[in-house]
Amino acid sequence: MAQPAFAAIQTRAEEAALRRLANARLLVGPYAFDCLLAQEVHPMGVFGEMGELRSTIRMPRMDMPDGMARDALIAYDPGSHTVDELMAKKPAQFHVDAIEPYGAIGVKVWLR
Repeated sequence: MAQPAFAAIQTRAEEAALRRLANARLLVGPYAFDCLLAQEVHPMGVFGEMGELRSTIRMPRMDMPDGMARDALIAYDPGSHTVDELMAKKPAQFHVDAIEPYGAIGVKVWLR
């Protein structure tokens, strides 16, 4: 069983890692937030197909903005200059598909 002090250190380290890896500044409604935007293979696609490549975002749970819910529209923050935005050369928009726990203090948001 983990010691409480060790668990607290581990939680702080995980939170710092999620913030340090942030590579995108996105908007949900009027709220801007930093997150790790990635591509992952979804374990179960919308129609049951396995192995569908989907975008995900990860962030500490306490940084998740109000309004983050299923079908919410997420877009790049127009005032930011992220690597993803520069590579895309155009604003991208996503919709939230599902929100699930990620580690002890994080969330993973599946996008479509």
